[in-house]
Amino acid sequence: MFNAEVVEYLATRISHAAAEHGTEFDATDFRSRVLATLPNLSFGDRNALIIQALDDTLVGDFPTRAAVVVASLGPEPAGENLSGTDGFYVMPLAGYIARRGLSGRHLETSLAALYELTKRFTVEGDIRPFITAYQERTLAFLRDLTADPSPFAWRLASEGTRPRLPLAGRLPQFQADPTPVIELLDQLYNDPNLMVRRSVANSINDIAKDNPDVAVATLARWQAADAGPETAWVVRHGLRTLIKQEHPGALTLLGFPPPALEVLSAAWEPDRLTLGNSGTFTVTMRSTTAQPQRLSLNYAIGFVRANGARSRKVFRLRDKTLLPGEPLSITKTHVFRDYRNQSFRSGVHTLEVTANGLLLFATEFFLAVP
Repeated sequence: MFNAEVVEYLATRISHAAAEHGTEFDATDFRSRVLATLPNLSFGDRNALIIQALDDTLVGDFPTRAAVVVASLGPEPAGENLSGTDGFYVMPLAGYIARRGLSGRHLETSLAALYELTKRFTVEGDIRPFITAYQERTLAFLRDLTADPSPFAWRLASEGTRPRLPLAGRLPQFQADPTPVIELLDQLYNDPNLMVRRSVANSINDIAKDNPDVAVATLARWQAADAGPETAWVVRHGLRTLIKQEHPGALTLLGFPPPALEVLSAAWEPDRLTLGNSGTFTVTMRSTTAQPQRLSLNYAIGFVRANGARSRKVFRLRDKTLLPGEPLSITKTHVFRDYRNQSFRSGVHTLEVTANGLLLFATEFFLAVP
């Protein structure tokens, strides 16, 4: 992403922009500061190097520097989605605005620049320090963005306030109270643009990790207000973590309320096995209600951790509509393979089979790890 070609592109664009604004920019100095050490650095360090070089070579007060950065940008995307890698050249420009603008207390100038930058590349990580330092003023700016003509501005309002944004610092104030975030999402959840809806769903999924009942209540409110396909999409994707956890409210919202079932038989074998081998369970049940009922069927294994506790991992079985009095038998074999991303330890593990979060069958077995 950050190579000699990108450095040359930035140097050329910024040189032209500086000339237009009557200020100086030493493109040769900028190139030499970056290219001297660029080949030996990682992606993040290359980005940081370019930010530092911009800080060292741009001239003038911050409003002038910010104006030069904005003027150096290429055209806005023709479509309504960010795709590919062409916009990565914007990343160090946004990082520079965040660093210099925050240290110099230039909030309005910085936010105006980030607005232009986000229409070429996502800047959700760069606006978060301003949320921390100037929460109310930055939130007011983001509220205005929800009515902006650009879908990239809408996405910034949603993505920039995510409580648990990956690869960025968390916003603990929104983990404790996500109300300001939800007020923004209320304006965006049924947007026809998939990029925006995906960001909304990701934000709700973040909220669900700290405030699950708030997330469910918010999605239920949206679902009641708008039963369209856009809202339904956000509800499904926003609940993905809670569905894995078999949260009762999340399951009910997706049409899987507590079921009425009778377990006729259940078994697991063997009760001792070795890593590399498999175990099989069979559960037979019957509907005890006079109405058809939708079932979301899962099983979970409690893996032994290093501290002796268990880590519960849910595995999907299938969805099934069960008619009144209808029996259903499920058989599943689980192979205990030595995956690179999972460490197995010898000890007593657990197996649980559930329907709509209702426990149907639970047992223990010993897994030996050579």
